[in-house]
Amino acid sequence: MTTKTIESASIEIGDTSFQMIKVESGTFWMGDKNNQPIHKVAVDNFMIGQYTVTQALWYEVMKETDMVRPARFQGNTRPVEQVSWEDAILFCNKLSQLKGQSPAYDEDGNHIDENKNPTWDMTKVKGFRLPTEAEWEYAAMGGHLVKMKNEVHFAEYKYAGSNGIDDVAWNDYNSNQESKDVGLKLPNQLGLFDMSGNVWEWCWDYYDSDYYQKCLDKGIVTNPTGGKGSDRVFRGGGWFSNPQLCRVSHRGGWFPGDRSDDIGFRLACAFQSAG
Repeated sequence: MTTKTIESASIEIGDTSFQMIKVESGTFWMGDKNNQPIHKVAVDNFMIGQYTVTQALWYEVMKETDMVRPARFQGNTRPVEQVSWEDAILFCNKLSQLKGQSPAYDEDGNHIDENKNPTWDMTKVKGFRLPTEAEWEYAAMGGHLVKMKNEVHFAEYKYAGSNGIDDVAWNDYNSNQESKDVGLKLPNQLGLFDMSGNVWEWCWDYYDSDYYQKCLDKGIVTNPTGGKGSDRVFRGGGWFSNPQLCRVSHRGGWFPGDRSDDIGFRLACAFQSAG
């Protein structure tokens, strides 16, 4: 594990709190032999949740709505699940409102800046939001704290923090077919828990099977936000997933309105808006 200092911010909401971890900017290799072509991607500074959104946090934000406790596997410190991509977008905007910040999304789920103008610049999105697919993979592999070659970071491990899946991930072989409390496995280099296994995590991007080739064709893309399609990206694998699906580089797509008992999400935000 790294000895470098990891910057974080603790944010209170109602009777609970959550931690956001700073991920410093960098360029990294995105993809692997099963998700090709491997290509260089650059991301700016951002913050990401130390854990997936728990049921306790979900309740504090959504207790005045019709979706108070949507999870199949109940428990305050378990990840919320049975929430769609669309539900996650609503949660992000409601949390932003409760914390006195500008919403990250318009009514269609497009990114907006603090003046509510559409934007593709992640640094101008001030509210809480879903991570982009590139941000998610960079954070899962350990971000700026992992090794570099020719000034490009690369994943040291197959899973988020280890080559041994049981060290870091609840999956089909050890979960007893249910989600678990967050933070019981080892974290990755950034101190992020459960980025492999437990529940899949929604990302903002549309799922596009040609996305990696499009990125490669453009050269080094900074803060990419995915391609075009009808599905949305989810990452990380879940309690019902085999180890192959829990790799930091694995990507999948699903219907944005679907609610599954093995899909949750993790918060992200611009660095300056975490406090």
